[in-house]
Amino acid sequence: MTEILYPPLPTDTSVSSAALGMGEKPLTPARLAWRRYRRHKIAMVSTLILFIVAFMCVFAPLFTKYDPNTQIRANGVLQAFLHPQHGRSKSDSSSRS
Repeated sequence: MTEILYPPLPTDTSVSSAALGMGEKPLTPARLAWRRYRRHKIAMVSTLILFIVAFMCVFAPLFTKYDPNTQIRANGVLQAFLHPQHGRSKSDSSSRS
């Protein structure tokens, strides 16, 4: 059987890792976009605010004592649709004048 001889590999350390193709990771479009996004300070602050709002939405029951399905009524009318002076008594309105 014929034996194939390969040239010996260099044993000295003078060959750099970049020359062997083992240098830095290649800059993919996603990596370039992430790098550019990280440099944009307003985008980073906006993302932080967005995550805080999302966190508060997910964990809203921990931040409030009201049930989201309970309707608040005053005299049989939904309170969200009442005029601001609707619930005041006459004594309150006379003291304002």
